[in-house]
Amino acid sequence: MERVCGGCRFFRVTEDREDGRIGSCRLEKVIGVFRESMRGCASYAKPGDMPTIGAGTRSGTVRRARTGSGEVPAVPAVSAEALATSLATLPPAALKTLLSDLIAQTVRLGNTDDLGRRWATGTLIFWAADRNLKPKEMALDQFLHKLVMIRDNLRVLEQKINSHGQLQDAERIDLQRRVTLSQSALFDLAYGWCPGAASEHPDAQGLLADLLLEVEMDELEEPLLALGERWHGGQVRYVGDGVEVEEPMERFYFRLMRLRGRMMALEATLAAHPHLGESDGDVMSGYIRRSYGSLTSFNILLKERADYFTSGR
Repeated sequence: MERVCGGCRFFRVTEDREDGRIGSCRLEKVIGVFRESMRGCASYAKPGDMPTIGAGTRSGTVRRARTGSGEVPAVPAVSAEALATSLATLPPAALKTLLSDLIAQTVRLGNTDDLGRRWATGTLIFWAADRNLKPKEMALDQFLHKLVMIRDNLRVLEQKINSHGQLQDAERIDLQRRVTLSQSALFDLAYGWCPGAASEHPDAQGLLADLLLEVEMDELEEPLLALGERWHGGQVRYVGDGVEVEEPMERFYFRLMRLRGRMMALEATLAAHPHLGESDGDVMSGYIRRSYGSLTSFNILLKERADYFTSGR
């Protein structure tokens, strides 16, 4: 008999119908194959129509959006023709420089502009598209402290993985990879807004940056969540000691969603791991849940209350 996960905390309902709920499971993308022994699939719903998983994007996943137009920010979709045309007009040396800068940015988790003391007393400001609405402010030090707390949780979790007696080294490497991916998304949230060096070819640079974002969003472990209506087209402003940087709200939101997706993938992997005892799995997952608690200040950006960050899930 076919078993369809429908009751556990990893199941996301996308539609309520008379014959039952339809949705997607966070574990299917992460784990791939369900087993009865998986603690993440403790209950099952009646088999029914399920969204097709395994088609639609390069990564073999489906990027699902919530019902309704305009709720989920549009990810840049770079035209192959526009990219080819733009790059074809560049001198070979300029093309190499642009590609080298893009690769270097991904390798070193951002550009070389350190935060340093000039941002120690800065302010993070969320502006709605309608500037008549009051902005939301947060001390930049408070924002960065939240990320430091998440980093501490991930470091302790990594130590727990390394010292667990029932894991083989190959399994430790698999789990450590997911920890590192979460840490990478964490640093990108902290540094991703820092301006890089100006280019002599801004159009081509912008297309390559959009292409990188498109690829990263394709790899999201979770569907994009709905952004609050007031924030569409808004701005995020970083004000430091004599310096100010501004970026589109959607760029900040994409980085936040990438961190959320990677942590949820790590949590799901721990919850379903066959060689972690139930107690150990719960303890390890607890470090991820505490990390969600550090992000509750950003619930103001989410449209649906059910999507809110909370240490309880």
